[in-house]
Amino acid sequence: MSTEAKIWIAIGVVVVGVMGAIFALGNRSNTPPSGSATQNVTRTTSHRLGSGKVVVVEFGDYECPACEAAYPITKQILAKYGPQITFVFRNFPLAQHPNAPEAAEAAEAAAAQGKFWQMHDKLYDTQNDWANLPDPTNNFVTYAQDLGLDVNTFKTAVQNKAYASVISQDQTDGTNLNITGTPTFYINSQAAADYSYNTLAGMIDSAIKTTK
Repeated sequence: MSTEAKIWIAIGVVVVGVMGAIFALGNRSNTPPSGSATQNVTRTTSHRLGSGKVVVVEFGDYECPACEAAYPITKQILAKYGPQITFVFRNFPLAQHPNAPEAAEAAEAAAAQGKFWQMHDKLYDTQNDWANLPDPTNNFVTYAQDLGLDVNTFKTAVQNKAYASVISQDQTDGTNLNITGTPTFYINSQAAADYSYNTLAGMIDSAIKTTK
């Protein structure tokens, strides 16, 4: 083999190696971490149900159809594992869902009056009613009335985006975890590959065994 041919082969190997590294880094930046502990999956201010040792965290968007599909699955998980888990919900409204930020504001405004989980459930139960509206405010106000909230306080908070910083913090934490879509679940800070019942339950079962 000539010296010139050897040089061209060496250059080709280097180019392929560099391209492969770029491809790998590009894919990794778009994939939630899995199998390793991560920071800021939860915060002390995050909304929680239960007090179990196994912490199940969802980064969700109230207008997201996939999150609506995951909602009954989380209910199944809560019904099965009860006191063994702590369920945490964090806001991650996506740009393609124009009403999602206001829905998150509605949930946080309800939380200020002690009704976060009731509004959380109401928003998913009624997603098809408000998701495509030009302005869903009246719907959210009706839900607030149904839940017995102080409607004026609630409406003012939603309209003034009183909890934008809370929602933004959740989004920032999610972005720092490389989350790009919803719902994204973590079990004891390990990212779930998907939101199917079998995947989540399997991870929870494993976590229960290791946290006893």
